Amino acid sequence: MKKIVLLFLVLNGISIQAFAQDISRREVPSIIRNTFQNEFPKAKDTEWEKAGEDYKVEFEIGFWNDDHTAWYNQEGKLVKHQKEIAKKELPTPIHTLLNEQYRWFLITDATQITTDDQTTYKVELKSFFQEWEVLFSETGAIIEQWRD
Repeated sequence: MKKIVLLFLVLNGISIQAFAQDISRREVPSIIRNTFQNEFPKAKDTEWEKAGEDYKVEFEIGFWNDDHTAWYNQEGKLVKHQKEIAKKELPTPIHTLLNEQYRWFLITDATQITTDDQTTYKVELKSFFQEWEVLFSETGAIIEQWRD
């Protein structure tokens, strides 16, 4: 049994490394570093990865060390930004829908995801019996939902 668990851990580690590779700040092209610095001048605790053709950076901002993740293409353009937000920052239509359809659930995490053409919100919900993740549009429409 120990050999199976060990084999699983090794294969899992290899597969994770195949998709993204940690890199040092020096290995990030200067155009991406400069754009990142201009867009997020107060970023701290940065961790860079090469994710396919894009560059991904995880960082924190603010007094409460809010978590952020940003993806840049090779030309230095921000293609996606994900940030942790407080429940109260969710748009009103999402609050309304949560109160109607998920009133027995507690919001455990909320994330704002911004791409070129849209902003969505991922909300993690928990009750005594279930855990859900729901992806909402800005207008409160459910885009996708799945159980954990």
